[in-house]
Parts: sequence; C-alpha cells; structure tokens
Amino acid sequence: MGINVNNQTEELAISLSSPDQHMAALIHEMKSPLTVILSGLSALNQVELSEKNRLRLTLALEETLRLRRMLKESWLALKYEQLNKQPLDLYVLLTETLRLMCVFPVAAKRHLRLRTNVSTVWTLGDCDHLKQVFLNLIINACEATPPGGEITCYLGVNTTTNQVYVTVQNWGDPILPERLSLLTQPFVTFKTNGTGMGLAIVKQIVENHNGHLHLASSHDIGTRVTVYLPKQSQQILPSITSTERGA
Repeated sequence: MGINVNNQTEELAISLSSPDQHMAALIHEMKSPLTVILSGLSALNQVELSEKNRLRLTLALEETLRLRRMLKESWLALKYEQLNKQPLDLYVLLTETLRLMCVFPVAAKRHLRLRTNVSTVWTLGDCDHLKQVFLNLIINACEATPPGGEITCYLGVNTTTNQVYVTVQNWGDPILPERLSLLTQPFVTFKTNGTGMGLAIVKQIVENHNGHLHLASSHDIGTRVTVYLPKQSQQILPSITSTERGA
C-alpha cells in the first residue's frame, strides 16, 4: 500500500483544494528529512551502544517509522478524494477481496465467511478504493480475532432506504463505548503500532461514495462495522456473464 510521495505530490496537488494542496506540499517537504533521519538512525543501529542508549535508539526508530506510516496514510487520505466511479457488483468485489485475504499472514488460522441472500448487489463506486475499504475492515477484524475464530461478512440490501450494506463482524474482545466513537477520527488509535489513519481513511472513502459507516460492539453482537452505500438500479447497468461472476 506504499505511495511514492515524491513523484506524485505535484500532480495530485493540481486537482486538490487549497488546504489539501498545502497538506500535499507539507507531506512532500517532510519526506526528504525523514528519510535522512531514518538513514542516520539505521546506521547508529549498527554501532555498539550501552543498554540505555540502545533503548533510546530503538524508541527513536519505532517512532520515526510510525511517523513515516502516518505520512503515507495521510497521503492516501488525499489520494482517495480522486474517484473513478463505475458500476460494481459488491458480491463479486467481496468474493475477490476474501480470496485475496487468504494470502495475508494476519488471516492465518482465522475462518473468513461471506453470508448473503442476494445474488447481485449493485452500487456505483471506485473498485480499487472500495476494495481497500473492505481489506482494511477485514484486516482489523483478523487482528482482533484469536486463532480459530471466525470473521463474517454480511452482504445485503435495505429496500426501505434503497441502500446496499456490507457488515464485517468479529467476536474478539468488544470495544469500549468511549473508544468506539473515537476510532474514525484521524490519528486516534488504541493499537500499539497503529497510526490512527486506517478507519479515518475508510470513513472518508465511504462518505466520498455518498455512503456512511456505522460501528457497534458488545458481548452480544461482537464487533460490527457496516458500510452503507447507495443502491444502483440494475436495469441501467451492463449485464455480466456467469463466467465474469466467477460462477
């Protein structure tokens, strides 16, 4: 998921609003000195140090790497404002995403399930960006689930609101209510090595698709993150064959 900030900043800034142009420029300016700092710290890591100084160096490296991840994810947040919306069958997209997840180490010894009572669920969206949404949510669910546990994706249609929805559920330890409302805020994280940008980016992508995100967590229902998106009328979309659906 890495982004070459140096090569893409100028091109992206042309299409962004003024505040976002400043953010893109800031990310660009921070990248070079951060690379120099990491190079210096990595060189020091090869030198024999006292236990106290070794601890200081380790902490400095960890925090610098975390800052680099934050810059990359902040860059992604800007990048995700640029959408290429096309008709999408969410059943196909979710099936592909779950197949891709099987090769991720974090999914090892976890059981991934897709449950739905519909054969096609159409929306209008950017395939790559929505796939990233579902990958992020499933990865989060895997991280919260002990080996042998189950992560379930529910796909359906709410005919009352004319929306489609995808719910990712896990049965790990529930999230405290006072934390739940903070999880989609930028730079807020309760993970040891988290950057606090994952769910913030997910929320932004979903809202850029005229949808919304809902989080719920308790001992009774597990942790559920639901993506709601506008339902697209199938009649105006091109038909697809059973081969294209992966049948």
